[in-house]
Amino acid sequence: MTTHYFQPRVYMKKMSKPLAFKFLKEIFLRNGNLRIKDEVKVAKFGSQKHKKGYEVRLLAKDEQELEHIQIAISSLDLYVAKSYLKGKQFVQPIYGKEITKKFEEIKTSEASKNKLNTPV
Repeated sequence: MTTHYFQPRVYMKKMSKPLAFKFLKEIFLRNGNLRIKDEVKVAKFGSQKHKKGYEVRLLAKDEQELEHIQIAISSLDLYVAKSYLKGKQFVQPIYGKEITKKFEEIKTSEASKNKLNTPV
């Protein structure tokens, strides 16, 4: 089985930072995922055995949306990691504690909004 990697082509375009963050937030709320570093496991097994860190995963519908995601990430002065294909969707990871914490706050605030809007 061949793994497909898509190199970022973000060197040509930029977005304003507020627009870029708003766009990434919309993509994340549609179908994004978070991975938060488990400090307990790092303490227990050590950083060499437990290497999973902070990551936001954004899923793009097609290559055009993937490119827009990469442009938005680059516009926020973040590193554009290699994207990959998972099933029929493109996955664009964003690594880093600070950005992951921001998306965690978004997820938490959206969950509380949805909880308030749910009829009893």
